[in-house]
Parts: sequence; C-alpha cells; structure tokens
Amino acid sequence: MAAYIILVIIMLLERYLDNNVIFYNSISKKRINITYLIFFGACVLIMGLRSITVGVDTAHYSAIFYTISETPWNIILTNWKTEACEIGYCILMKASASIFSSYYFFQFLIAALFNYLMLMFFRNNTKCYGLTAIIYLGLGTYTMAFNITRQMFSIAILTLAYDCFKKGNKKRSLLLYLIAITIHTVAVSFVLVYLFYLIKNNQKLILIVLCSIVLLTINFQIILRVVIKYVPMYAKFCKVSEQENSYGMIKYVWLVIAIISILNIYKYIKPSKHREDVPISVIKEYLNEDEVKTSRVITSLSCLVYVMCYCIGINVEFFERLGIIFVPFVIILFGQFQEQFIKKLLWKKTYSAIIFIAFF
Repeated sequence: MAAYIILVIIMLLERYLDNNVIFYNSISKKRINITYLIFFGACVLIMGLRSITVGVDTAHYSAIFYTISETPWNIILTNWKTEACEIGYCILMKASASIFSSYYFFQFLIAALFNYLMLMFFRNNTKCYGLTAIIYLGLGTYTMAFNITRQMFSIAILTLAYDCFKKGNKKRSLLLYLIAITIHTVAVSFVLVYLFYLIKNNQKLILIVLCSIVLLTINFQIILRVVIKYVPMYAKFCKVSEQENSYGMIKYVWLVIAIISILNIYKYIKPSKHREDVPISVIKEYLNEDEVKTSRVITSLSCLVYVMCYCIGINVEFFERLGIIFVPFVIILFGQFQEQFIKKLLWKKTYSAIIFIAFF
C-alpha cells in the first residue's frame, strides 16, 4: 500500500508539472518529461521487485517458471501450451532461466518491458502525460499486470504493433501481433483494431459498427453463440452467471467512456476537404488533422468494444477478459478528449480533478 501511495504522489506531481519539467534528447530530437520517466521508473521497480505473495497469480507463475526452467527445449517448442502457458511465454521464461535461474530476474524483466512499451504507447498517442498517469493507475491497468501478467504483457506488445501499423510498417506490425498471440491467445481479438483502421474514412461503415456494438451489448447471446461455435476452448467460460456481478460505481465510468467515444466519432468521421490552391503549410496541417482523426476514430471504436465486453461481463463469466485487450485505448481516450475539447488551463485542472476523484 505504501508503494502505491508513492506512485500516486509522483503521479500528482507529474500532473502539476505537466509539460513543464522537460529535457531535450539530442539523439531522438524529442522533449521528454522527467517526472513521467520517474513515474514509470517507479512503476518498474515496484512491479519488478514485488514479493511473490503480491498478486493473485504471482506465486503460481513463479512455480511455472521453475518447472519450465527444467523442461527440455524440444518439449516447449513442440507444444502450443506447456504448464497452461502459450509457447511464446514459455520460450521467454526458458530463455530468462538460461541467463539467470531466478523468477525475480524474470519478473523484473517483464515489468521493465511492460512499462516501457506502455510508456512508448502513451508518448506516441497523447500529450496529456499527467492525465494518462492518473488513468493508468486509476483504471487498474498497472495493478492488473501484477495478476494477469501474461495477458497484460501481450497487450503491451500489441500497443507496439499498433504504433508500427500507424507508421505504415505493416509487416512488423503483423509479426508483433503474432508474437502477442503466442504470449496469450486472447490477443487474437486485437484484429478488430486493424479492421477499424481499414474503415477509418468510411462514415457509413463506422456508423454501422457503432450501431452493431450497441446492439451486441444488448443482445450479447449472439456473441456467446459465435464464441462457443468457433472457439470451443472458451465455451466453459461463456456461461451466464446465475447472479449478476456487482461492479459498483465503475458502471458510470463505462457510461462516460461510451459518451466520450461517441463524441469523438461524431467530431471526426467526416472526411477532410482539401483545396488544390492552398499553401503547402496548410496541406501539411490538413494531413496532420487526418492522422489525428484516424487515431481518434480507432481509439473511440476500441473503447466502445471495451465497454461492450465489460457490460457483457456483468452477466457472463470472464467475458471482460476480451475487453482488457482494448484497455490502452481507454487510457489515451481521456487525454485525446482534453486535447480536443478542453482548452483553458482552469478547465483542464478541473477536468483532471474530476477524473482523479472518479478513478480513485
């Protein structure tokens, strides 16, 4: 608990000094926020050096690590799953054990990679560093990595795949996507993000997807039939709970996420109109607006899928695990909303305070 309080203090400091305390990296030619680096550095230390008693599955993963370390390579490489872990994660554990046969070394390695990849994703997709730190902690993304480590690590890899895809490096993005699936099979659902990218400029298709998400949320039995038919390994999890789970106030947070996502879509679905006689500088500005529009549309649709999965998860066991794949987009959604709709400093501070109270 004390370590978590330290993270909150650093996060609040980051929000207070947002974009003010910086240094210039002459190699990457980028301004880097020092308190942002301190915050994620602290996240790595706390996550990487935690006891195996911290986190529901940590002790379980520790036992699996030592079992995998003694398992021959030929068994690991010829089976999709060993000790209930996918081949990619088993290879990573085995390789780590070959270097240093300690679970704490492997745990610190995963913590460093996870937080670094999330840091890069946030830097590439939002400028609201302090607000992002609030959501990162408050939404539970960071603490979920203590428990469902394998799935969260696959999500971190998917964020890198997404950034590569945005930059036009389709082959690298596909490779990372496949690697993420070998870490945790549920990563396959990230294919929806690629589909959203393909329809980013088609207003009619975006509206169809938006309406489909709403209808599927209401009639979730349709999704259950598809999952049970085509992915029978998850059929045992797709049982409707006899008693509805209690999610408390988080339901209202889902509602806010849905509203912001719809506002983003409404703002950016219309294609930009260009004129042939405009200056080069204006054309560049238009192109930048197109990139922003693409990012916001994909983020918003992904967030709506996140909300849909969690709403269905109220009644269906473990269905929210599919929605966790899209949690990075929820984190940057609030920052993107601030960048677009909230300009005055006073309103920014008020908005951040409301977000902090809502999540903590």
